Amino acid sequence: MHCDVFVLDKVEHPNKKIKSLLIKYTEESIFEACKEIDNVDLLVLYPSIYINASVIKTNKQDLDAIVDLNLKTSFYVMKALIEKLRKAHGQIIIMSSSAGKMPEPMSPAYCASQAALIMLGKCLAVSEGKNKVRVNTILMGPSTDSSMFMKAVNQKEVEQWKKLNPLNSMCEVKDFVDAVVYLSGFAGSKVDNLTGVQLAVDCGETITSQLFEGEE
Repeated sequence: MHCDVFVLDKVEHPNKKIKSLLIKYTEESIFEACKEIDNVDLLVLYPSIYINASVIKTNKQDLDAIVDLNLKTSFYVMKALIEKLRKAHGQIIIMSSSAGKMPEPMSPAYCASQAALIMLGKCLAVSEGKNKVRVNTILMGPSTDSSMFMKAVNQKEVEQWKKLNPLNSMCEVKDFVDAVVYLSGFAGSKVDNLTGVQLAVDCGETITSQLFEGEE
């Protein structure tokens, strides 16, 4: 099966088979880039800046960066492509985080942005159902092969995370890819009636209490 894949980002994608649309994290830049996309049947949103800092230690620059990328950019991309998704009876998959449902005291800004993404997905699922557009959200847990996460924690915290998760383990990026394939239906899964789903791929993290003490 042939698919045309576009990536919207500030830097060019290393895979030359994928067309990169370079953007700034502004509505104008995103709308201009999306004009190059004629048809859309699957939109996967994966915006993520993770900052390990308490409310007191989170500065304005970091807070603005989290809100601009994690929330605003997702909103603008949906807005730019929603008419094309309606025509295709397509679907949106939002890559959010388990941190949007379970508090991490050391990353309140990140948690808040992920909670906003979860609610955004719910709202779109309700409003776009009549247009036959499905909207689902994947709640990603920490992964041992995510450079973003591993830069923010130390090995002691990783081991603590594993012990407290019900499965005593942590995810890998492949687990999230498998979840996208399932929800998209591309693997033959019967998912035409699934919308508004928050699928936790987190080794059970979201059914536990918060994992760490807050920073002093």
